Amino acid sequence: QSPFTLLSTFISISVGVAIPQLFYPLAGWLADARFGRHRVIQISLWCVWLGECTLSVTLLLFELCQSYSTTYRDMFMYFLFPVAFIISNVGLAGFQANIIQFGLDQMVDA
Repeated sequence: QSPFTLLSTFISISVGVAIPQLFYPLAGWLADARFGRHRVIQISLWCVWLGECTLSVTLLLFELCQSYSTTYRDMFMYFLFPVAFIISNVGLAGFQANIIQFGLDQMVDA
């Protein structure tokens, strides 16, 4: 494999892991101060579902528009894909930051 492929793979994995971690403090604050853990987890799961569905539709439309002009392909990849990716990662962060509390509640003397 070329070094460029390895570098791009490393960057995409790093971004996929780092972006949700940036939203952990916000998700924790929303759960503690505003909405509660149950509500934040529920909203987060809907955000993940919506983001992943949008990603699927975006990639499907991108493949279908291969024979059309680059304007449509660019719109799908440079607008819809990042928006769906961010929505999915914000939902993932809200879920991960709050679901651990339910596991901790089950521990003895916690």
